Amino acid sequence: MNGEKVVGVVGIAIDTRKLSPEERTVLGAWVSLLAIALVRAGLSSEAKQAAMLREADKLRTALFNSVSHELRTPLAAIMAAIYTLNDKAVAYGEQQRQQLLETIADASKRMERIIGNLLDTARMESGMLQLKLDWCDLEDVVSGALRRSREHTQNYLIKVEMAEDLPLIYADAALLEHVVLNLLDNAVKYSVEGSKIELQTALDANEVIVMVKDRGVGFKEADLPHLFDKFYRAGNTEKISGTGLGLAICKGIVDAHHGRIWAELRPDGGSIFAFALPVTLPEEKAGGKND
Repeated sequence: MNGEKVVGVVGIAIDTRKLSPEERTVLGAWVSLLAIALVRAGLSSEAKQAAMLREADKLRTALFNSVSHELRTPLAAIMAAIYTLNDKAVAYGEQQRQQLLETIADASKRMERIIGNLLDTARMESGMLQLKLDWCDLEDVVSGALRRSREHTQNYLIKVEMAEDLPLIYADAALLEHVVLNLLDNAVKYSVEGSKIELQTALDANEVIVMVKDRGVGFKEADLPHLFDKFYRAGNTEKISGTGLGLAICKGIVDAHHGRIWAELRPDGGSIFAFALPVTLPEEKAGGKND
């Protein structure tokens, strides 16, 4: 067949009469058009696969670069502290020993957060993120996040303003706590020590809203559409460590709850990161599944 590729076989049932030349011409043209359509569909599929492979390769490269850079710093701190503690030639006082142990603990927790974010990203990418939905109190969610972030935020002025009479929400409390924790971590990372970080909740129509406001470096308007993309780092934050996963994970969790998440620049400096979740009545969830 002169190297031509077979894309399909057409069979047409006809009666005993012979086809006229005109009918054969029409039939040949129809088969040719069908062949062209099949070839185009095949090329489109191959182009999509090639694009997916390129995206996967970009993701692997970004993941490798991010992880190798982010894990190296806490790992180096842990190793240095351990080597120092094991140095028998130097006698350390209890205060110095405690400082070295705190260094190891802080670096370990940082590694734990990085690995946790990577695992959360993998679960969302594979569709394995399952919500454990139940009625929960947003105040408990915020309190849990504040407890978990206490060591990380101890050098900042954290101001909490909880709206009164917030309704219960049907959600995964543990995952929402993770969202608030990541937003607090983001605010701390890009703010000067000692500055104020505000955590506020509000009720607006049929939504509950959580806002984290800081006085940090903010971001550029051009960064706004990409802030919640995986591995994206704002243009003015190159010198601040990070994997670019925290906000992407927040978006994935909020989207899974059919909520919305956004960021704003504060007119007098700093940024606001907020998310809103729908307030759903019990009868509207009757017989519902985890979605």
